[in-house]
Parts: sequence; C-alpha cells; structure tokens
Amino acid sequence: MKESPLFGPFAEKWVAQRLTPKGSPLRSKTSAEYRRQLGNGLAPFRSMAFDDITSAFVREWHAARMLDGPTQAGAESRLLRAILNTAIEDGLKESNPVTSAMCKATTGKKYRPPTLAELGVICQAIEDRFKLAIIIAAYGSARISEWRALQRESITFVEALYEGRVVEQAAVRIMDQAIHTTEKGWERTPTKSEEGERVVFLHPMLTPLVQEHLRRFVGKAKKALLFPSGTTQEYLPDWTFWPIWDRARQAAGITREVREHDLRKFAGTSYAQAGATLRETMKFMGHGTPAAAMIYQVDTGRGAELAARMPIPAALSIEMMRPADSMQI
Repeated sequence: MKESPLFGPFAEKWVAQRLTPKGSPLRSKTSAEYRRQLGNGLAPFRSMAFDDITSAFVREWHAARMLDGPTQAGAESRLLRAILNTAIEDGLKESNPVTSAMCKATTGKKYRPPTLAELGVICQAIEDRFKLAIIIAAYGSARISEWRALQRESITFVEALYEGRVVEQAAVRIMDQAIHTTEKGWERTPTKSEEGERVVFLHPMLTPLVQEHLRRFVGKAKKALLFPSGTTQEYLPDWTFWPIWDRARQAAGITREVREHDLRKFAGTSYAQAGATLRETMKFMGHGTPAAAMIYQVDTGRGAELAARMPIPAALSIEMMRPADSMQI
C-alpha cells in the first residue's frame, strides 16, 4: 500500500505554486503570511501524513486555536481547508475534515468609522506630518499600504467649480502600495487588486492643506514620499505610525472600536451619501466584485463633484478658497 505523503512538504509546494483567481502568483505579503501560519498555528500538521489528518484531530486543533483568537483560527482554517482541497484533487485524500464553519472568523468586536466630530479631533491631534495621511484615507479611501507609497508626483491639481468660483482641487493617483515582509523587507507592488488603481479627488476646501503638506514635508523630487519615515526616504513602518495614531484616537475619546482602516469606511459611506452610484463608489474604493445589479450602473466621471459634496469637520475649516490662478506650490 502506498504510503501517505506528509502535509508539510506538500503545503510548502502549494504556497510556492499557488495562483490568484486571475492566474498570477501570490503577492509576497500573502505568501509570507501563509508561511507564517504554516510555521505557527498549523505547525502540528507539518509532520503528519494526510491519512492521519482526521476530523477528530482537526476539531481538537481548531478548539485550541479558538482559545487564542477566532480571527486567527478562522484564517488558519481557511488555509488548511484550501490545501486539503488540493490534496483531494491530487488523489491524496478522500474528504476534507475542515468544515466551512471553522473558517469563519467571529471576534465579537464591532468596528465603525469615526463620526465627523471625532475625525475633526483626530486631524487636530495627529502630528502635522500625518494630517494629510488621515485626510487621504478618510476622503480618498486609501489603505495605509497605499498612502505610505504615495509620492509627490501622485498629487496633481485640477481646476474645479466650487460654490460658483473656479478653484484648484487636489487629485490623488493611487497606483502602488508599499508592504513589508520578513522575507523580502520593503516592496513596492501594485495595489491590492487591478481595480485598486484609481484617481480620487479631495474636497476643494482641503487644497490648502495639501499644498502646505507638500511645502513642509515633501522633497522636491517627483519620487519623494509624501509620508517618509522620519527625515529619510524610507517607507513608514506600521509600528512607527500606530502609536501616533493611538494618541490621536485617544484624544478623540475613542479606542479600539475605530481603527485606521475604518477611515475607509468613513470615505465609502460619505461618498455614497454624497450621491454616488454603486458603480462610482466601487471605483472610488478600489473594489472589484460587483453584484449583478452593478451591470446596469455606470461610472459617470463625477469624481470631483462627489468629493466636493463630502462633509468636512469644523476643525478642518480652512480659509475661503482663493482663485485657482493664485494657488501655487
């Protein structure tokens, strides 16, 4: 009788050969996370033969992992289930002992976007060099991996009609993200999905803030980072930004229920409330999984107009817009 192969070597090869639904290799961050899971939560399976991975063993393993946290347990279960599905396709196993229920990640924690007033306090309390980062997340839908990759050339100014006057409006071109893995260090890669490549417009009242940031904190070179780490042109690590974010969040009287990522929720909600169609909102957010009804909705090119309708907190009220020809960087 043929000996059942070991899970560990098969799983390593699985990660190396895995393709995305679009047929491209896994991103470095994704493959690094899979390998991390294989070396940590899924470590008990590495030396096991496929025949020994039974429903009873998986249930016991999952129960133990749930004690450490449902989110991680769910992620590890999804990876284990996917690998075992491939093993079934290869004829190495007859059925999958990982149930769909194990793959769910219910933490019980409820997250929400900040209120307009809370956002105003955060913008006031955050260090000046990161105020624009908060704005680009809350009003431009950028993920932290996206806004830390932005460069001077990512910002352009276009003429827009606002309250009966021609003013300058900032446009942010989001094309890349900067991610860090223990295997490769910093990498500049395309956005999370092809749909993530987008140009978003900021409210016209925010133009002076954008210009001030460019003058004070950004080098003159086109490739100069908008939010470098310290005085160097290094990418800003998460572990450097989180304490700064936490202090600003605490100043607003909020803690774990509002994460930096929830600024994207504020952006998406505000954009939709400004009158955007589902298609326009998906383009604004960089999402690419439309429902069937989406086929009958179109992108109308109203990005600048919709951005001008989004609410601005009182704390960010800036001087009245000057004519476009008087605004210079």
